[in-house]
Amino acid sequence: MCAIVDNNIVAEVFGDENSRPEAGQQFRKKIDSGKIILALGGKLRSEIEHKQFRRYWTEATKAGKVINSNDDEVQDLTDEIKDTKSCKSNDEHIIALAQISGARLLYTNDEALQTDFQEYNFVSGPGGKIYTTKIRRDYSNAHKRLLRDDTLENLCRH
Repeated sequence: MCAIVDNNIVAEVFGDENSRPEAGQQFRKKIDSGKIILALGGKLRSEIEHKQFRRYWTEATKAGKVINSNDDEVQDLTDEIKDTKSCKSNDEHIIALAQISGARLLYTNDEALQTDFQEYNFVSGPGGKIYTTKIRRDYSNAHKRLLRDDTLENLCRH
């Protein structure tokens, strides 16, 4: 399963274990076990590499837990998407990364980005799925279903 972790919740996954919500801890466990591979590239890389994720990134990349998409390719597609002016969010770089990497699971609490990511014209085959702690920070049944969703398997593009 290939997933993107948005900048607005990076601490929920990679921050201090004692301050992470249960849903973030379970998401991290799936990454650590190799069941989730993170997609990273373009603007998102520069947004989160200075935070808690930076320490984790190098080792995770070596272990095959991170797909590093080409930053220039992500930026070029981001610019194309921006030109359409069809995103509700200001996160065209996340949509571009999903299209390039094959990621169809997004962990974010940004409502406008959630709308964009679920728009079939942006993220298709299968459509984008949202993992969020905006309403529930515990490890809910909805969170569990997303992390077991076999329609999201084998979509990563290296």
